[in-house]
Amino acid sequence: MKHVRVTVAFPPAYRHPMHQFAVERDDVSDYRIVEWYPVGDGSTTLLLQFSGDADAYRERIATVDSVEAHHVADGPGDSVFVYAKDTQADASGQAATDFFVPGIAVVPPVAFNDDGTVTAALVGPGEDVQAGLSALPDEMDVTVESVTAYRGHATGLGASLTDAQLEAVAAAVECGYYEPTRSGSVAEVGEKLGCSGSAAAERLRRAEAGVMAAVAERAGGVSD
Repeated sequence: MKHVRVTVAFPPAYRHPMHQFAVERDDVSDYRIVEWYPVGDGSTTLLLQFSGDADAYRERIATVDSVEAHHVADGPGDSVFVYAKDTQADASGQAATDFFVPGIAVVPPVAFNDDGTVTAALVGPGEDVQAGLSALPDEMDVTVESVTAYRGHATGLGASLTDAQLEAVAAAVECGYYEPTRSGSVAEVGEKLGCSGSAAAERLRRAEAGVMAAVAERAGGVSD
């Protein structure tokens, strides 16, 4: 069984309107699907999360015809949670459903990146994963980030974090950044990640916000 991480370039014609919104807005980042449930009537119920301007998101999603129902909830810090029932049936909707072919499990979260690409983890027999990727339209370039044997994935609190955030947390733990005496610095974390200390600090801040949001949600601290 293979664990294949891919980044797929979604040209504008294949992007959901809210993905395009995230691409266009500098004040929206870390936009991702946390959970989704395809329904027999052709619609999909989704739980999404991002960091940024909740009011701007509310205003935009209210204009998307394919979104039958939605609720936007402010979380701790700049975290925002979105419930949506979507019936997207055009090119972007078809491109998304092409991933859901027999034999493939799409492991959340699915990240909608600022450059219009989508990053996802696919689990299943190698030939089924290849078949699913081959079913995507020719215009959608696929970059295979990694192929490994599947040995589990982040669950619980860690499931709310992006791969980049998980990588930053792992580097910070290795450096001793989270030790009681804090023997490591963000500069050392950045060195391990190959980025600046300020960039590492921002990744850790977002990771910490994601974990705290998950804790608050589990404790009932995110209001309806």
